[in-house]
Amino acid sequence: MKFIGDYQILREIGKGAFGRVLLAEKDGHQVAIKETLTRSRTALKAAQDESKLLINLNHKNVVRLFEYFTSGVPKRLYMIMEYIRGRELFDIMCDEQVFVNITEIAISTFIRQVCLGLEYLNNCFIVHLDLKPENLVVSGADGVYKEIKIVDFGLARKIEAGERFCCMNGTRGYMAPEQLSFEQISDKTDMWAVGCITYEMLSGWMAFEFESDIEFVQKVTKMDWTFDLGEENPFDEISQNGKNFISELLLKHPDQRMSASDALAHPWITGINEIKEENEPKTEVFETIDRIIAKMSNLKGQKSSENAKEKLLVGVRQKLRKVQAKRRWKKAIKTVRATVRMRFMLRGSQAVLEVPKELENEILRKIINNWIGSDFDVEAEMREIYSEMLNNSQE
Repeated sequence: MKFIGDYQILREIGKGAFGRVLLAEKDGHQVAIKETLTRSRTALKAAQDESKLLINLNHKNVVRLFEYFTSGVPKRLYMIMEYIRGRELFDIMCDEQVFVNITEIAISTFIRQVCLGLEYLNNCFIVHLDLKPENLVVSGADGVYKEIKIVDFGLARKIEAGERFCCMNGTRGYMAPEQLSFEQISDKTDMWAVGCITYEMLSGWMAFEFESDIEFVQKVTKMDWTFDLGEENPFDEISQNGKNFISELLLKHPDQRMSASDALAHPWITGINEIKEENEPKTEVFETIDRIIAKMSNLKGQKSSENAKEKLLVGVRQKLRKVQAKRRWKKAIKTVRATVRMRFMLRGSQAVLEVPKELENEILRKIINNWIGSDFDVEAEMREIYSEMLNNSQE
């Protein structure tokens, strides 16, 4: 048996460029240990800064850090964290079988929890700066997911009242205009990301689709986003309150955006029961059904016609959900391809290498077969397959 401090190591559950995550146990209580494996002083200091920020936080929608310490030569930092039994929101969004059954009401509930966590962080003068589906973990299993927790505070920063702070750190697709233009950061910066995540969850598409960093910056600068996604538009099935919630967040000027507290008071969050009533389909498909029902009502009683209408509506909704799920799945694969290209690095090298097409396809195949599981180590798999390809090419 292997121990780190008083914690018995059970298995490795994750690995990255600068460290790994271990599942451990102490007195029958399981924890996740984030171990920093690097000689880089910068990376070690970043992990220490993250620890100092997290250690005093205690909220149900923010991952807990119980303790941290350094040990060994070279020095390693160990963060003893809450073990969350669940999946990244990104994984769930990529799982067609699960995400197709997540309703607008469920999404509203998820976003409410994110806003509760952000409201708490804001009261602690902390901004996350890298909010995205990969940094939101949903506890639960077997398609039953209830509680969201904000994780990965590697870029987070405490900003005191009156302090001026600017940075361009973050993830393309979720970065706010003020991050891209190196202007003042505030709690509203994270709320922009909430708008992007909500848009993506409700539609299966990113608010700002892009093929390059330049295109992303241009689209955000021009506020080039829309609810009109063309034929089979998923937003046709979304309530007006849901769309208004996004519109109140994807605003260029931070002072015009909702705060976390404002978002929690928005009708889309508070009026969950109204979503179903407001969200009546208005497409030609349903108008045609109404005409059929009208003819049926002349032949049968009102009650039976209403039952028939409900059955038809259920059938059509199921078909539309399948279409929307396929769109989401295609978008997920596109995202994974981009992630594979960006994250392909050899150990100890900072240079991003060109990814051979064969390698990319093999990684995608493995990711899909593993349903993009949280235990799947993309970098390790790429290095292993790439090494095999090099060996085969030299033989």
